[in-house]
Amino acid sequence: MTDIVDNHAEGGVIATLISHPEFMHNISYLKDSNFYDPVNRCFHWAIRSLVEAGVENIDAVNLSNQINSNTGVQRIMSEYNLKSISDYIDASKLAARDTLEEYKLLVDQVISMSFKRDLEGFSEKVGRACHDKDMDLLQLNEMVNSGLTKITDRYIFGADSVLFGEKIDAVWSEIESKRNDDGTYGLPFKIPILNDYATLAPGDLILLVAQTGYGKSAVMLNETIDKLKRGVCVLYVDTELDDATFLKRAIANLSGVEYKQVETGRYSLEDAKKIEAAKKFLKSAKLIHEYCPEEFNKSQIEQMCRKWQIQENLGLLVYDYMKPDDKLTAAELANQMGKKCDFFKNVIAGKHNIPVIAGAQVNTRTDRIADSDKLSHYASTVIKWRPKTRDEVNQDGLACGNFCIEIGKNRNGASTPEGSYIDVKFSGSQMRIEQAQQHQIPSIF
Repeated sequence: MTDIVDNHAEGGVIATLISHPEFMHNISYLKDSNFYDPVNRCFHWAIRSLVEAGVENIDAVNLSNQINSNTGVQRIMSEYNLKSISDYIDASKLAARDTLEEYKLLVDQVISMSFKRDLEGFSEKVGRACHDKDMDLLQLNEMVNSGLTKITDRYIFGADSVLFGEKIDAVWSEIESKRNDDGTYGLPFKIPILNDYATLAPGDLILLVAQTGYGKSAVMLNETIDKLKRGVCVLYVDTELDDATFLKRAIANLSGVEYKQVETGRYSLEDAKKIEAAKKFLKSAKLIHEYCPEEFNKSQIEQMCRKWQIQENLGLLVYDYMKPDDKLTAAELANQMGKKCDFFKNVIAGKHNIPVIAGAQVNTRTDRIADSDKLSHYASTVIKWRPKTRDEVNQDGLACGNFCIEIGKNRNGASTPEGSYIDVKFSGSQMRIEQAQQHQIPSIF
């Protein structure tokens, strides 16, 4: 028996995955073959198979059923006389880790031991070849080089890259599938004119910015409802509104019944029918609303995205909103907010190919985004939402609405010219935004 094994690490990985199977979504490079212990190898295969099938809870029943579905795995488990999976699961709770960081340390140790075992086995093979009088220098050199390459290739995580030419047909098919009949690409915005500037395409981070209290959440709610009506699965991570408040706003938007009436119950029988219809729609829609008042947890958000991407083909993440930490210095704050934006752009939108709408506040004194230029640095498109001034309302006319949208930095196209904007109607009582008559169609050239 080899001493190149860490039984505590192997057991810890399995124990952790029983309690937190969602960790598999974050770390996918651990293979069944990396485990030395056959039972651990079988358990990892069974848990991985269940997670890939969308199972969220690992218990004795589904784990036993999965093991029994494979005669080879069932035979190995029988040979090692594991009598009670239920007892094993109970005991595993003592060894389970509760954070992704701790789990990753265990995984790295398991893989390190696996690499060392493979290297030891190969060195023994080389040693035997050195005593083979019939093997010449060229043969030995070829055996060493090819053998080492095979071993190291197995431990280069994600080493599945190919020539770009081999991917073109598949990538082009994906591009064609994202085209819309109206000539846009990706998920369109609710406000049609916005689609002349950008859309919610895979890989994009749309940064919605506004001063506090001006209705960022209402804009994101409208985009969410619009996407749900299009059959898109939306994950709405909310740092502001609990489920009850979000539901009241969503019902007001869908039904047209004013928010305060929805909240107090002071509505007519006709309005009651509209509210029931709104509730029926929300029950059938592919919407996940997660209230996270503690705000930002990258691992948790990535896990949720991967889970719903696998189960429901998640099409949009809405994050309401990125909050600055008042206790930090200006430099620390800029760095912190930049990292948050980087995560949404390069991990969720980039790595997982899920479009993101994220909200941020504009400083009332400096007009900067959350006091950090780094946010706009990572964003694909920056959309500024603001109420019109009294002079603008008087000049444009009531038909042109009471709010407006300005397109700032835009990697996907042009920005609104200085002094120009898109006219929008916003009803706070009904939580509805609509495109208004345009006082002048903003030129995108």
